[in-house]
Amino acid sequence: MFRRSLPGLCALLATCLVVVGAGPLAAQTPTRQITFQTALETFFVGHTALVTVAEIGAAGASSNVRIDLFDDHDVRVGTAVGVLGRAAPVRLELVVPASSTSSQRRQLRASVTLTQPDGNGSIPTFTFEELDINDLRAIPKISCGKPQHSQDPVFDCPGAVITDLILGS
Repeated sequence: MFRRSLPGLCALLATCLVVVGAGPLAAQTPTRQITFQTALETFFVGHTALVTVAEIGAAGASSNVRIDLFDDHDVRVGTAVGVLGRAAPVRLELVVPASSTSSQRRQLRASVTLTQPDGNGSIPTFTFEELDINDLRAIPKISCGKPQHSQDPVFDCPGAVITDLILGS
């Protein structure tokens, strides 16, 4: 029985070695990861916290996006995941609930992580707003990005910390 399965086993092992061996030898595209971390911002209970990530770069640019909202106790209160592209923003909208310490206001911070192939022409922008549906107004908290035609790789983002890394290069 072992003699009959030996050629099959050898073929299987050779295939596995080729597949496993191809992984490290294959060229890997460097990945860019951008993370925006805001400070705590105060919102009124019942208003809406809105985080929007938009693409203003190349028409074919896309990024995987994860948006998280945390309260002042570092508890995640909202999450959104999506694929960002031109005319395809990713948003997280959350009606601000009361907390155990305040029925009138709540502090929240946003964390946005974008992952994309390096050099894909992406220029993401990020806004963090409070929407007051009763007064029909938007109150900007943080708005940032970088000028589309600027050669400066630094984001202009007062009120947030940005980490811009190239992984796998």
